[in-house]
Amino acid sequence: MNKIILTIILVFMTVQVFGYFEYFSENPAAIGDRTYGDIILPGFDFRGGFSNNSLKMSDLSMFEKGHLLTDGEKAKLAGSDLSFSGYGRVNLLGLGFRNWEFSINNHTKGYLGNIDKEFLEMALYGNEEEGYMQSAISDSYFYNFIKGKFNWTYPRGLNLSFIPSVRLADKNSSGFVYTLENILNYCLEMNIYLGGNINFYNANGYGKVLESTQELVSCADSLYYRYDLDVIYTDPDMQDINSGLSWGFGLGMKLELPGGWFHFGVDDIGSTFHYDGLVRGHYTHYYIDYLDLFNEDYEPIDEGNEIDDEPYPDGADEKINPTLVIGAEYKVLEKVQVMAKYLSCDYRNDGFFLSSTYRPLSWTPLRLTYGVGEIDSYKFDFGFDTESFEILMGFISYDGVFNGAKGYGADFGIRFKF
Repeated sequence: MNKIILTIILVFMTVQVFGYFEYFSENPAAIGDRTYGDIILPGFDFRGGFSNNSLKMSDLSMFEKGHLLTDGEKAKLAGSDLSFSGYGRVNLLGLGFRNWEFSINNHTKGYLGNIDKEFLEMALYGNEEEGYMQSAISDSYFYNFIKGKFNWTYPRGLNLSFIPSVRLADKNSSGFVYTLENILNYCLEMNIYLGGNINFYNANGYGKVLESTQELVSCADSLYYRYDLDVIYTDPDMQDINSGLSWGFGLGMKLELPGGWFHFGVDDIGSTFHYDGLVRGHYTHYYIDYLDLFNEDYEPIDEGNEIDDEPYPDGADEKINPTLVIGAEYKVLEKVQVMAKYLSCDYRNDGFFLSSTYRPLSWTPLRLTYGVGEIDSYKFDFGFDTESFEILMGFISYDGVFNGAKGYGADFGIRFKF
């Protein structure tokens, strides 16, 4: 019974993302040899995650209400600058048939900038000698956009067979020369799929910290703390849904290898988002407590001021760098496929990835992926891949596993085929 319960839990914790069991869904040429159609209904496919650079998930218990920090927990908090990031994607619609695909996705990314370890050390242990000022979270941001993509790939594989065959070897040639000649002639005959896509973007949510300062003086007989925060953000009442429209495009190729494929693709070329309908908010708060005054009528000074919804007519620009994917996939055994991929993307977790997929049955893939980037990732996918539908569940941990991880992510998707 315990094994059955554990299996059910794993099933519901694990199913992948856009592209599902295809390794290179980012490549505009990946669907060149596809023989079926598919549809993803609104809300049937999503991903999300959260990570930080320092604290393990088991460390988060120190923030429980009423918990008194231990010396070890204080040392951990003050051991390095802290930063936090999060991401999310919801597939609003996906529809395709053979060599074309249309999709609309909502993407979100946020970052809470470095919180200075020196400031944390002062706050936790005091700073009797002098005051301390920092600019924590001054580089924090959040943005959201909708991306619509129409992808088309030439439906037949091309090749370079019109070029005359290469002749390098003769009876005195070495094995290396023969091998090189065979490789070059294979390249002339291999299938090459070419594809491209046109994207439209609607920049519909934005927030950024323009300035953030904190000042702390903690002496034996007094405490002074002050913060100033200046932010801009999207005001729903002012947002025009068509105000942030922009365009981009992508190109890709897919080359057939013995037992696999080589992929190269680039997307989001020329993408710069302009966010309108922004307002500005300014917040000030200060706290003063003279600890040597014990008059029963004395109360610390705890005052703040905030100015909300001041129009910010300039708007804001967010440049998205081109998304690049390059790598190869191979079928090494009857039931085992491996992949190596480099992905660079501003709104997805990127880096270098190694993956292996094992299919105990043809319709039950199991996948393990290790990623190396700004933070390491470990991913486990499980699902069902049949002729009429795919179900994918995925679970990701960052820079560790279980309670030793520094963040988690999860994927879920259902795709219907026809």
